[in-house]
Amino acid sequence: MAAHGGHPATSLGLDMRKLGMWTFIGSESIFFGTLIANFFRWRGSSEGGLGPEDLDINLTGAGAFVLLMSSLTMVLALAAMRSGRMKQYRLWIASTAALGIVFIGMQAFEFTSFGLEGLGMSSSLFGGAFFALTGFHGLHVVVGVIWLISLLIFGVGRDIKPGEQVAGDHHSFISAEICGLFWHFVDLAWVFIFTLIYLLPSI
Repeated sequence: MAAHGGHPATSLGLDMRKLGMWTFIGSESIFFGTLIANFFRWRGSSEGGLGPEDLDINLTGAGAFVLLMSSLTMVLALAAMRSGRMKQYRLWIASTAALGIVFIGMQAFEFTSFGLEGLGMSSSLFGGAFFALTGFHGLHVVVGVIWLISLLIFGVGRDIKPGEQVAGDHHSFISAEICGLFWHFVDLAWVFIFTLIYLLPSI
């Protein structure tokens, strides 16, 4: 097993931390796939409770846009770090976290609105499947936001001098890149969830 930037690497030169994140993403994809299959199993069972007609596509569409923009800011953050523009890096990381918080706020508003109307998780089988899937995704967004904020708090990238060109195996860059992989996965997962839950019923 070769060394890669001071950390263990596979025989193909892939950093073990990246490999670990890709493995985690693969397992989480299976978990999301199971929840999506469960949703489709019960999507027609909404009698007397939460159903497709209660969903606000405008609110969640705005949330999808927010997450897509956060993927862009994450890309910009990594590009800034690679070129040693650390002020811009911190700005884009903070922007990514802020957009994630906005999405969480939108989801919390949606869940609260349903709860006030008596359309909770136990109101219908559709509701149970809906809250399980979207809530599980929301938990991932929360974890991602905490991770992004930790990059700022613990100073990931402070060992990079302004204007320094950073190699792809630099410790700080890999740490931020792994966070970026997770964040892009969370954003992509929402694209699928939004399409399947909010768009397909209206087609």
